[in-house]
Amino acid sequence: MKNAEWRIEQLGLDNSLQFAIRYLQFAILMTISIIVAMTADRVIGKDGKLPWHVPEDLKFFKRMTQGHAIIMGRKTYESMGRALPRRRNVLITRQADYRPAALSVKPSDDPALDVLFAPDDESARRAPDQTCLDVVHSLDAAIELCRRRGEEKAFVIGGGKIFQDAIGRVEEMLITRIEGDYKGDTFFPQWNSAEWIDVGPADPTFQAATRYTRTIA
Repeated sequence: MKNAEWRIEQLGLDNSLQFAIRYLQFAILMTISIIVAMTADRVIGKDGKLPWHVPEDLKFFKRMTQGHAIIMGRKTYESMGRALPRRRNVLITRQADYRPAALSVKPSDDPALDVLFAPDDESARRAPDQTCLDVVHSLDAAIELCRRRGEEKAFVIGGGKIFQDAIGRVEEMLITRIEGDYKGDTFFPQWNSAEWIDVGPADPTFQAATRYTRTIA
């Protein structure tokens, strides 16, 4: 991207046109992804918590999303108890006067999420910590915010309603298949497999997660 910006500046364009071109670059280059774990019955949650405890999946989620933007609904945010560290958290709510708790409030009381808040390894700690939390009132606003900030990738992380709104907008899905018969009250939306290509494991160290990319019509 730095080389692209250098070439733009060498064109001698005025500032407003340079800004417009950069905005279009980011709009084109930003990837919007869904990352989710689900059972064969598409269960993704129960009573605001994960019905299972699969640390390797949470480690995979942490590796994939760290350093990127994550987009979530209010209930998903509140189930975690605070913003996820080293990510730019974007919270969607229809409540116009909603005020989230501070970034450093108590962690979730769901022990299944402890992995997400565990200390990073040394290489991660050396990277700049860009943890932040923004509140918006629609998926469109969340995507627009990420694009204006120049995000390379934005992950939609839940819950069910946000996934339903986003599935027609994303270019990629990272889906972990959870083995076992878990009951739940929150489900991933139905999706047309003909519109997606299974391109194999999303991470060579975690075979349970599959990467899907959208077919080109």
